[in-house]
Amino acid sequence: GGGTVINSGSITGVTSANNPSLTDGISIFNQFDQDMETYVASVTNSEDGVITGAARGVIVSGGGTVDNAGTIVGGDAGVLVQNGNVDEEGNPTADIAAVVTNNGTIEGTAGDGVTVGDGLTSATVTNGGSISGGRDGIHVDMMEAGVATIANLDGGEITGAGSGIEVQFGGLDLVNDGTIRGEGRGNGISAAPDGGVAIAGSSSTIVNNGTIAGAQFGIVTYPYMGVVGTVMDTSIVNTGTITGENDDGIRLAGGGTVVNSGTI
Repeated sequence: GGGTVINSGSITGVTSANNPSLTDGISIFNQFDQDMETYVASVTNSEDGVITGAARGVIVSGGGTVDNAGTIVGGDAGVLVQNGNVDEEGNPTADIAAVVTNNGTIEGTAGDGVTVGDGLTSATVTNGGSISGGRDGIHVDMMEAGVATIANLDGGEITGAGSGIEVQFGGLDLVNDGTIRGEGRGNGISAAPDGGVAIAGSSSTIVNNGTIAGAQFGIVTYPYMGVVGTVMDTSIVNTGTITGENDDGIRLAGGGTVVNSGTI
């Protein structure tokens, strides 16, 4: 299992009558008993490269790297990185990481632009291009000890029909110098809250030098599945702009600190 893909052409996951919606542009995964210390999973998509899939444009299921300068489009997710490996007791295997670097376009037409899936110990997303989703721009769903590090560079855009970035399980370390926006109107009462950034995981750190905006909240933290104590002590340092167009600019359900020299 595993391997390296370098693309400067066109790769498409072709659908059929028997398999109309489950095809990926590129899918890389390890064998069950493979030595993960020597496992390699790498996708490089050049500026002229186009990768599309009915389900995912790219899925890397044992950790690995995705480096995109072209276009990656999927229905359920543009890019999905996850750890599909478990030990004998059914727990995710440790020390599995993923790295996504985008200087092109990543789009999930009906799902997330980038999904950080279950079981990863750490994940890093660096964006200098465009990441967009029909659900969230970036959606993080990792195990409890996992931390997602996201850097949205100057000129980078992360947008979602729900939230720009949503973290459901795990911590977030975010530095934003670009634009992050969520179009969803979830208010946290009748539906889970939407925002430019929405966090239900563990303690997180946000440094904003750019723009974070949401049609509902700017930044919002809320208990994961209603479990109190899952998200506490969030730290926010703002020198840019944070806007909640129909609710709070910042709502910290678990408390935290905000240092502001910008506009909220």
